[in-house]
Amino acid sequence: MKRFRLFLLIAAALSLAFVSCEKEPDQQQEANSIGKFPVSQIVDAAAAAFGEWEANEAFPETIKVGDKDFTTPQYQYAICSALVNISAGQTADIDVLSFKPAEHPERDSYDKEEIAIANGPKNGEETEDLVNVASRMIARMKADLKVPNQTNFTRNGSAIAFSTDRATIVISRALKEYKENGKLGDSVSAGYKGASNTLKAFAKELVKYLDIWEKTVGTVDADGSHCTSNNTAWENVHFIPIEYSGGYKDGTMYSEYYQPYYHVKVDNKEYTSAECWSIAAQGIMDLVTKEGSSLLQPTRNPFIHTLGNGKTLDEPIPTPAEYVITTGWGKWPWYENTNDGGKVINFSESNPCTVEFLAHELGWYLTRCTTLDPPAIGNFQEFGTSESTINFNGYVGQISAMRTFLIMIRFYDYLLKNNI
Repeated sequence: MKRFRLFLLIAAALSLAFVSCEKEPDQQQEANSIGKFPVSQIVDAAAAAFGEWEANEAFPETIKVGDKDFTTPQYQYAICSALVNISAGQTADIDVLSFKPAEHPERDSYDKEEIAIANGPKNGEETEDLVNVASRMIARMKADLKVPNQTNFTRNGSAIAFSTDRATIVISRALKEYKENGKLGDSVSAGYKGASNTLKAFAKELVKYLDIWEKTVGTVDADGSHCTSNNTAWENVHFIPIEYSGGYKDGTMYSEYYQPYYHVKVDNKEYTSAECWSIAAQGIMDLVTKEGSSLLQPTRNPFIHTLGNGKTLDEPIPTPAEYVITTGWGKWPWYENTNDGGKVINFSESNPCTVEFLAHELGWYLTRCTTLDPPAIGNFQEFGTSESTINFNGYVGQISAMRTFLIMIRFYDYLLKNNI
């Protein structure tokens, strides 16, 4: 009996030892080291990885540093450490650590074409530069044992997200230039999307929504409406098939007749219909105003943008707003109210949907979406003469998010067909 009890005690001890050795990553108290590597090897690897990204518009899944294959999180830690050390004049080998990957490294709202490499702190405050990004990423990795999704700057009272996807490309670019020039530059391009990732490439895929529209409606010119005064609201109305948003009469997705739920795919990245709405709206503001979509309309009136030639269709695809990724469409994307004296805007030759109209609508729409609770693509915008409506050339009435989407798609279709 004593032997049996002793056996149980030994078995229990071995079991506890095994469990403690096999902790899940969530239970680990610190990151694991994969070894020390010279800064020069990390710089060489960054230059090679950036060269592959330039050639193939895809970042390698594994990166060789010396004779070791790095995972993406290991590589991200290594290049952040290399940039910080080079900036500080440190030459010691870098102890590279392993972390969990970022969950949403694509979430980005950075809007400058270049970023300073090493401005350094001023008056005790961190400045907007790449070394700041790298050092803060390192701190977050060590604290959370995983790579962060983004690094935020506060500019003019608003948070600007420098995504980890962007950081991976831009830091690699900076290290490649360091290898070529023997020193860090003052600034570096903040671009992180491939040459085929353009607004024109996006537009070519976006206009395919019109094929679905024509199939279900019979013409691409019909706007469609979900007015509540027709006594059959939300029934027998043609629409672009979008993912269920929670507000439809039967509580289900659209019928099979309107399938598939089309997603735009460009440069191996897929965009939902809600993300397409955001990209299309931002892109139009970039094209037709000098300030572009980075300037948000703080109030409905007065219109603060300057109409004129902005960017071209060759600009990179604008990053979809955060709210369309997390929330998407509002509850009633077709809503246009004709009850209680309401009026729906109907366009005609004497009442056209001009570029000016679209800019006034989208300029406020992009801001209004961020103020909803939760932020989402709002149901409609209203034109009129009061302070609570958009004031433009006497237009009066409502226009829904979905009808706006159709108009935006036709706008891009026109640009492509006329090679503008």
